[in-house]
Amino acid sequence: MSEIITEAEIIEQIKESFRARNSETSDGDVMTMAELSEALGMRDKPARKLVRGMIEDGEVEVVWIRKKNMVGVISKVPAYKYIGG
Repeated sequence: MSEIITEAEIIEQIKESFRARNSETSDGDVMTMAELSEALGMRDKPARKLVRGMIEDGEVEVVWIRKKNMVGVISKVPAYKYIGG
């Protein structure tokens, strides 16, 4: 039988992922959706839905960062910054 995880618990995991990233990297508490999904062990679509709600609640803001893609091209991509709320 699988354990049921509440939306509040997932949102707390999102916040913890941002905090952990803040202490580990020079990027601070900024993560791309791919990085956030991977950190949470979630698929992209459910993670996006939760982050969208956090943006609407003023807990997360969208920022643009420069990232190198797999073929070496640097471009601006959206990332998400936890600002509390």
